[in-house]
Amino acid sequence: MFTRLDYIIWIGIIVLALGGVLYYQQIDVKGQNKIEITVDGEVYDIIPLTRDMEDVSREVQGFIGTTYIEISGSRARVTYSDCPDKICVHSGWINKPGQMIVCLPNRVIVQMTSDMEQDIDLYTN
Repeated sequence: MFTRLDYIIWIGIIVLALGGVLYYQQIDVKGQNKIEITVDGEVYDIIPLTRDMEDVSREVQGFIGTTYIEISGSRARVTYSDCPDKICVHSGWINKPGQMIVCLPNRVIVQMTSDMEQDIDLYTN
């Protein structure tokens, strides 16, 4: 049986969790965001992002095959890769500076960067 104190503790935990989620969603970096595509340690392309930009696709030749990257608005994802596990494809969209998608077998990195400092050092999914 729950006591009154148990309910207060659970409500506090829920409020803190919701507060964390809302804070994470409100983090926004002012400045110019870019998608940086790196192949085998060399910068392949840098694409500046704007919310009203048209969709952009890149076909990148990696170490074992081709990786297809889709950039839409202010986010990016890998739509296809010749790698065996397709972890990069299942990573989904990136939309905050510091986030990245890595295809290790193909040696392709898609990273969102910004020209401004931000409070968060690293995002995890």
